[in-house]
Amino acid sequence: MEITHKEFLESLEIVNKYIKQVNDLQKEVKKNSEHIPENICYDKNIDINELKISTRLKNALKITIHNLRVNKAKEQRQNYVKCYGDYDNHKDYTLDELQNYNITNMIKHPGIGLKTIAELKTVLLIAGVKYTE
Repeated sequence: MEITHKEFLESLEIVNKYIKQVNDLQKEVKKNSEHIPENICYDKNIDINELKISTRLKNALKITIHNLRVNKAKEQRQNYVKCYGDYDNHKDYTLDELQNYNITNMIKHPGIGLKTIAELKTVLLIAGVKYTE
């Protein structure tokens, strides 16, 4: 079965339309994912100091996780230092401690705005941590 020149040109037109469609989709995906840093694969047990996030968010996470731990120690009627060690030890703070945390509470922190909340949502989504709003 031979293909005529006309059939070839029609097929070529379809292929070119498909290439344009794929390129448009790639541009859209790139535009929609600009806020997501490249090559990131977070685990929910990663130390927050190892996260590639803004300093503002990192400090807010340290304060939030510290407060969550203090409240948990109070609920269990235990001493914070006995439960978690030194107050200034942020080395073992992980995203997993934010499971089911209402992230709108982060707005209460000074300097935390919608961009930082969006960054937090992205990080939690990548790490697979469930949160509430």
